[in-house]
Amino acid sequence: GAVHVAMHVRRGDVSETSGYNLPEQLGARGISEWLCSLASALELDSGGSRQLLLHVFTEAVGRSRRALRRAVQRGRMPGFTFKDQSGDDAEPLYHTLGTLEVAPTCGQVVSSDVHFVVNNNPREALLCMARADVLVTSFSSLGWVSALLNEGLVFHPGMDQKPQLLQTEKHWDLRHQYLDWAPNWFRVGDVNSRGPELRSILAAARTSP
Repeated sequence: GAVHVAMHVRRGDVSETSGYNLPEQLGARGISEWLCSLASALELDSGGSRQLLLHVFTEAVGRSRRALRRAVQRGRMPGFTFKDQSGDDAEPLYHTLGTLEVAPTCGQVVSSDVHFVVNNNPREALLCMARADVLVTSFSSLGWVSALLNEGLVFHPGMDQKPQLLQTEKHWDLRHQYLDWAPNWFRVGDVNSRGPELRSILAAARTSP
């Protein structure tokens, strides 16, 4: 079946240009290419029927789909687009569909459609991220707690993505202390070098009771 990837895009309580989330760090083309690299590492492009589906958990100024489009127009949500559709001004908005700004070069193995969960209850967001096959965190304690509960694959942005953020210890980011790095946690760059390990952990998580 599908491989569900939850991505935490931290925006609501920090600057829209904080660089705390992976799309800001990699840019539109980079995030599309990274998803293809993940699909390749998991061998989803080996002629099978599995597809990688992305779910983005975030916050936004405003409570409508049109507000999300305005964020894109301001350059504050790199990597994603929201097409005009009826009901764009409906409030409140909690779930909607967007698309990757740059179409994946790996074909249909990565869906261009992106499920957005916006301004949702933090507890529900945490639980959904914890249950995903793959979790991509932001520099965030919410992402950290979700990672602690997730038995699948967890990818953390590393110092190679945003070194200036980690020059000094942050009280909300235990990754800087490396006290309890779990065996299913990886840096985003590991999709290019640790494929067999990634596949093994995901398979074990999917078969666990």
